[in-house]
Amino acid sequence: MMDVRQSGSGPLSPPSAPRFRDWKPESRTVLITEWIQYIGHLVRLAIELAGNDAEGWAELSEHLGPLPPAERARLLDALDSFADPNSLTTQQRLLLWERLHSVIADHRRFATADWSMDDDSLSAMQAIANRLEPTNSAERFGYLFDWHPRSSRRRPGRPHSLRGKTA
Repeated sequence: MMDVRQSGSGPLSPPSAPRFRDWKPESRTVLITEWIQYIGHLVRLAIELAGNDAEGWAELSEHLGPLPPAERARLLDALDSFADPNSLTTQQRLLLWERLHSVIADHRRFATADWSMDDDSLSAMQAIANRLEPTNSAERFGYLFDWHPRSSRRRPGRPHSLRGKTA
């Protein structure tokens, strides 16, 4: 399902058109209302396809950013109802929590970026992540021992372009 939607950052070329015919349509534009309706259908299908699959929900949680606010809220509501800690296994809770934690950290770290989600969406995601947070310290802090640990704290006064450079 993720391959159906357009990422907005990849190459895009128009479909082939007749070269010697006069019945070619004059316009190739899509109305915004039709585009939003199309995205709404994709979100509905994605929710249906995710069903009770924690991996599917984890993947969907990584693609919330580019969605229109109404569709993002609908997907977050569906994720909220799925993410019941009492009905998920420990592995499913950990998988969802890790993905949500990573997405939230990225969007909070780059809060001024154009692609960053609004604070309301991040707060809703944080509430879900807090419910799923592991109690085991090894699982809870395991991301700190990754090759490139992500910190949810932003460092004021140190621009992103200067990280990793020495004086």
